[in-house]
Amino acid sequence: MEAVKHGGTAGKINVNTATQTELETLDGIGPSLAARIVEYRKKNGKFNTINDLKNVSGIGDAKLDGIREKVVVKWLKKQILVEIVDGDRRLNWCKIVDWRTNNFSI
Repeated sequence: MEAVKHGGTAGKINVNTATQTELETLDGIGPSLAARIVEYRKKNGKFNTINDLKNVSGIGDAKLDGIREKVVVKWLKKQILVEIVDGDRRLNWCKIVDWRTNNFSI
């Protein structure tokens, strides 16, 4: 199970990386709803907040309240190093810090 182990989220399931089987361990989430969560994530991208789960058919306020304390939304942080060149000249290196917002540092 993809259990998050830091930031006060120990043992919670990351809905951005959980498999259908992992989602099925949540109370009230059966195979068809877990499959819809995974399909929604594949089609629309990762969830930004726990409340975004309500965009999945079958998850309303009551269902979300039942799992809210057992799930977390975490993004895997990736840093990408990009070489900036002009012809044969390397001008600089640019490190993309947050690819979701295109923030970068040089």
